[in-house]
Amino acid sequence: MITVYGSNQCPKTVRILELCKERGIETNYRDFEKDLKSIWEFVVIRDGEKSFDKTKHNKRLGIPGIICENGFTFDGGEEPFDDESVMARIEANSKN
Repeated sequence: MITVYGSNQCPKTVRILELCKERGIETNYRDFEKDLKSIWEFVVIRDGEKSFDKTKHNKRLGIPGIICENGFTFDGGEEPFDDESVMARIEANSKN
């Protein structure tokens, strides 16, 4: 199972959730619109992860924020956005 932080108003978040569903990847979706505490939770995680340094430098929130089964954490909305590249990273880090 992976954890995805984001919002249904974010097309990248919606796309990654769709692809995970299509590929049978179980997700724990932390929807900012439904649970405001999840925003704080995500920001604390993001601010502690080196993988989000570029995101913070570019003044982006970093969603969809993705935490894989093995703890690998990354900004799934990096530009240029490539949904297949994001899914490859998820799949590579979701196998034990």
